[in-house]
Parts: sequence; C-alpha cells; structure tokens
Amino acid sequence: MPPTFGPNGSIHPTHCEPLVHHYVNEQRSEHGLGQLEYDSNIASIARMHSEDMAEQDFFSHTSPSGDGPKQRYDQSYNATRAVRSIGENIAQRTTSYSVEADRESLCLELSKSITEQWMNSRGHRENLLSDKWSHEGIGVHFTGQRDQSVTLFVTQLFVLWRN
Repeated sequence: MPPTFGPNGSIHPTHCEPLVHHYVNEQRSEHGLGQLEYDSNIASIARMHSEDMAEQDFFSHTSPSGDGPKQRYDQSYNATRAVRSIGENIAQRTTSYSVEADRESLCLELSKSITEQWMNSRGHRENLLSDKWSHEGIGVHFTGQRDQSVTLFVTQLFVLWRN
C-alpha cells in the first residue's frame, strides 16, 4: 500500500499510519498471531498523543498533565464503548527529508523502521505480539520541515473491548 502525497510532494502524517499498521500485522502474522483490526477512533486518540508529545516537548506514556493511555481514551472516546484493557507503544525518530527521491520512500522507510524499533525493545515487542489485543490505532506526527531534519512521533494504542 504505497503512501499518497499532497501538493508539491508533501507528506501528511496520516499517510504513514496505515503503513505502520501493515508492518505491525506483518510481524504478528510471522509470529503466528491474528491480525489487529484498525480503529480510526483509537487512531485519533493516538494521533493526539503524538501531537501532544511534539508540541509540549516530552516523550512519555504520561502527559505533563498526568494523563496516561486510559485517561486519554476515557476523555476522547465514545463512552458507550467500554474497554477491558489498553496498552501503548510510543516511538520517536529523527531523519533527513531533503532529497526529492527520499520523499516517496520516507513513509515506507519510517513505518518499517518504527515497527523494527518496537520489535527490538522487549516491552514494546511484548505489547505488539500480545494475543490479548483485538484492535489498534496508530497516530503519527511530524515536526520540522522539508530540507531539514524531521522528527517523527508515533503512538500505537492497543485496545481489548469489553463484551
């Protein structure tokens, strides 16, 4: 699934989110696990956290105001959908975005490398490969500008719904 690009080759963060989801499910399949369903509402919560980390200059599961994944979910999601369990992975990566040819491969490269980064971290790997999750949302936020370094913030929010 190649990313789509905006005018002048701009990359919107949401172009990378389905790719991260794809690579996560690829890893799960390789380990004999079922695929996670993508939920756009959960992705919105994850994206808000990625934006918050970038804008408030922190990198943590807990925001400066003290909110963690469950609190962000409770504040953002339709209250009619109760969850049994929530998990979260976060990642941050800085890269160059300067060469014209790089534009087309940036989302692919970053999405794959973020998934590999999680797979190389014991806690993130355990979350990613847990069989208790049914759904996920991926939220990506870029800072920086073209022809400079770009920092990518990624939040992966896992959910197991209550029956």
